[in-house]
Formats: sequence, structure tokens, C-alpha cells
Amino acid sequence: MNLTANLSPMLKEYSESRYEAFLAAVKDSNVSLPHDIGSVEALKKAFAFSDFVFKSCTRYPGLLKDLLQNGGIQRKFNIGEVHEKLRSFLADVKDSEALSRRLRRFRRRQMVRIAVRDLSGQADLSETMTDLSALADACIDQAVSLLYRWQ
Repeated sequence: MNLTANLSPMLKEYSESRYEAFLAAVKDSNVSLPHDIGSVEALKKAFAFSDFVFKSCTRYPGLLKDLLQNGGIQRKFNIGEVHEKLRSFLADVKDSEALSRRLRRFRRRQMVRIAVRDLSGQADLSETMTDLSALADACIDQAVSLLYRWQ
């Protein structure tokens, strides 16, 4: 499965250079990524079309490692799964500053997952929109719940 085969030569070269920059960041951070050709092709295509995905993965290589190891990119999430993941991710948060940081980290991780799945053709428009809505709902629900409890 070569997801980048239909890219123009210029875009393919751009994708490859971004992937090489990403690999350099991975090497510098001592993160070891699982090597799965499908994931590599999905990343290259996402890097070609999304500055957000490229910058997030390059700046936080561990984020991608976690997504790949836990199957976050390869599979569709069930209804409510995002809520549950966020609930456990925020379980030990004690103040609004920590809440803000954790919400940003969670949002970044989920947006990378959603974008890679969308841009690589692993998710259709309906699934992508459902995932984006579920992410927004979970972030709002969890933040309001915690802030309300603290008040």
C-alpha cells in the first residue's frame, strides 16, 4: 500500500524531506518507533498535507510512538472511548493550570490521530467529523465537570 504514489513529484519530495526531519527528531529524542510500512506511508502523506501533524510529531516523537503502539492510528474509536480516555488522563489533575496543560496534550494527541487517519484515507469524512465532535464534547464535558467540582 503506497499512499504517496499518487502525489506529484514535488509533493512526494516534500513529504520525504519532512519524514527525514521527523526521523532526525526521533533519533535525537532516543524514541524507538515501531516500523510498519503502512504507518510510515500514512505519516508521509499526512506530513505532506499538514503542518500541524508534522510539527507535532517532530516536536513530540513520543506522542506518535504511543499512538502507533496503542493502535490509535490504525483503528476507529468506539463511541465514548474518547471520553473515557480523557477521564483517565485527567484523573490526577488538581488545579486549573494542570487542567489546561493536560487538555492541550490530549487535544494535540487526538488531533494528530484524527488528521493522520483522515489524510491517509483510513477514515472517511463522516468518521473524521464524528471523531472531532467527540473530542470537542469530551474536552468540554470533562473540563466543566472538574471546574464545577472545584468550585
